[in-house]
Amino acid sequence: MDYLVVALLGASGLASCAAVGGIIAYQKKRPPTEGLLLGLFLGPIGVAVEARRPLVRRPEVDERAWHSFRSVAAYRPGPPRGPSEGPAGPTGERNSPAQSSASSGSTESGM
Repeated sequence: MDYLVVALLGASGLASCAAVGGIIAYQKKRPPTEGLLLGLFLGPIGVAVEARRPLVRRPEVDERAWHSFRSVAAYRPGPPRGPSEGPAGPTGERNSPAQSSASSGSTESGM
């Protein structure tokens, strides 16, 4: 019975070291599995090793370029518009400038 308690306490100690190692690896921008394995197999020594490893510097991504890429990649042309949707007419063609000026009531007249 005493061996079972010691084994459970040891396993829980190694599991907590694995969790702490994973958190440290994540904070240092490393793969969390690296910290988990070091903490699990080496215990507190593995946590100390992971804490001493250097921070990984990854190149920054320009946010504007990323957002413009996402908007272009997400664009998919839909079906042709009907007469009630937007500026397109019943044939799906946009009004020409002559039609739009005639419909707005402006005419050119010489005085």
